[in-house]
Amino acid sequence: MKKININNISVTTLILFTICIVVTAALAFTNYITAERIAALEQKSQKDSMYIVLPAEEYTSLNVPSQDSSNECYSAKNGGEIIGYIATASVNGYGGQVKVMVGVDNFNTITAVKILSAADETPGLGMNITKKDYYNQYSGKKTNFNDDEIIAVTGATISSTAAKNAVKEALNFINQAKQVGEVK
Repeated sequence: MKKININNISVTTLILFTICIVVTAALAFTNYITAERIAALEQKSQKDSMYIVLPAEEYTSLNVPSQDSSNECYSAKNGGEIIGYIATASVNGYGGQVKVMVGVDNFNTITAVKILSAADETPGLGMNITKKDYYNQYSGKKTNFNDDEIIAVTGATISSTAAKNAVKEALNFINQAKQVGEVK
């Protein structure tokens, strides 16, 4: 029988512990120095997406009650006048959350839809909801569109339904925003 050397185990444990501490400190430091830059890039991406779904000079965040804390709503303004609203909403898809951004003008017409996140949907099938052929179907439709007006992605019924439900949830959120008004 081989004798276990406690000193070798202690030294190995100490080396592994030291490596873990150094790597954790390096990751924490990297996170600290990049957090501000990441937040700025996320904010720029958000504004770029808002401009895509409803171009405006200014966007004002609205305080609209929601069960989902990730839902957001904004009024879009040109020259101080509201020209429409933008909302985000998330719904469970096949592999995870499908998050959309929807723009609506003052005539209750959908100006555009942008799929913000569908990364967990099935590659090659569910991810096809992120293609223009799918989400451009919503542009120009009235906010009370019928389900049969939207053609699902072949082989990705669950993902397509999730995207459609997220759009409808965003539209409901916009209707609530119109009732709330400009209160922030």
